[in-house]
Amino acid sequence: MAPSTPPTIHEVAALAGVSRSTVSRILNSSTGGPPETRKRVEAAASTLGYRPSSAARSLRSGRSDLIALIVGDIRQPYFGSLARSLEHAAEASGRGVLLLDIDRSMERLRSTLARARSIPLDGLVVAVGLDIDVPEIREPLMQLQSSGVSVVTVTQHLRYSPIPSVTVAHADAAHSAVETLRSKGNKQIALVVGDADAPHDRASTRGFLDALPHDEREHAAAHLILRGSFQPGSTQEAVTALLQSGHRPDAFVTTSTFATLGLLNALEDLGLRETADIVCTEHTEVLDFLRPRVMSYGVDYEEYASAILTTLDAAAEGRPAQIVVDAPPVDPNRLYGSVGS
Repeated sequence: MAPSTPPTIHEVAALAGVSRSTVSRILNSSTGGPPETRKRVEAAASTLGYRPSSAARSLRSGRSDLIALIVGDIRQPYFGSLARSLEHAAEASGRGVLLLDIDRSMERLRSTLARARSIPLDGLVVAVGLDIDVPEIREPLMQLQSSGVSVVTVTQHLRYSPIPSVTVAHADAAHSAVETLRSKGNKQIALVVGDADAPHDRASTRGFLDALPHDEREHAAAHLILRGSFQPGSTQEAVTALLQSGHRPDAFVTTSTFATLGLLNALEDLGLRETADIVCTEHTEVLDFLRPRVMSYGVDYEEYASAILTTLDAAAEGRPAQIVVDAPPVDPNRLYGSVGS
C-alpha cells in the first residue's frame, strides 16, 4: 500500500471554498481574515491534517523562530539543566533551540560564532565558562547583533558592549555558603573551583574571601582555594594533595557538580567523608542522588530560562538589559550532609 501524500494548501482552499492566498494569509497570521472565513479555513485544515510549512513561513515573516544555545561543555550537569529548561521554555513560545557545544575550547567558540553567521537565527545565547570579554569574541557577537540576531550572554556580562546578559549572583552564593558553614561551627573552610580564570569562579572566589575574617583571607587565598579544571578527576587529585599536605579543612564550598563529585571521591578514599561539611553553589539534579546529601545553592532553571527568553525578546525590541539572577539555598528548610548535625 503506497504511503498517503500530505494534504496541500490547494486542498484546504477547495474544502473551505476560498482562494489559496486566503488560506495562506489566515493560517500564517493570528488576526487575518473575517471570523467566519477563518473558522472555515481552520476547520478544513484540521479535517485534512494540514500544517503550514515552517520554512515557507520563515521566508515570509523574516523570522526563523530558532535560537542557538552555545554551551561550554554539555557533559557538565549545569549546562544540561540549562539547555533542557531553555528548550522547554522556547517550545512553549513556538521556538526551537539549536544546541552547539564548544567543549571548553576558545578556538571552537570562535569557529562556532563564524558558522552562526550562516545559520538563520532569531537569537543566540552564549553560556560558556570561558572568559569571553575579549575582542576576538566581543566583535563577532556584535556583528551578529548588528545583523539582526538578538544576542544574550549568560555566564558573563561583557563590559563596554551593548550586548545584554543574564548572569547568576555567584559571589553572593559563595558568600552565603561560607556564612552558613561558619554559623554551624566550621572553622577552616576551603573553596573548590573549576578554573580560577573563569568569570563565575572569579566571582565565587571573591565572595568566598569576602565572607572570611580579614586575618584568615591571606592564608585561605594561599592554601585553601583548589582548582579542579571542571573535571572530577582533577578535583580529586587537588583535594587529595591538600589533605596529604597536612591541611585538614572541616568544610568545603564547591562551585560545580563535578567539583563536588571529585571532592567526595577524595574524602571517601581517605576515610574522611564524615569529617567535612560540603556546600555546593551550583545545584543540579545530580546532587539530589548523593548520600549523604550536600547542601546546595542554585538557580531555578525554569525561571532562569524564562529570564533569558525575556531578555532576548527585549533585545529584539531594542531594549537591552543586564539581569542578575539570585542563587538562594535550594531548600532552606532542610540541611544536607552533616551540616548542623
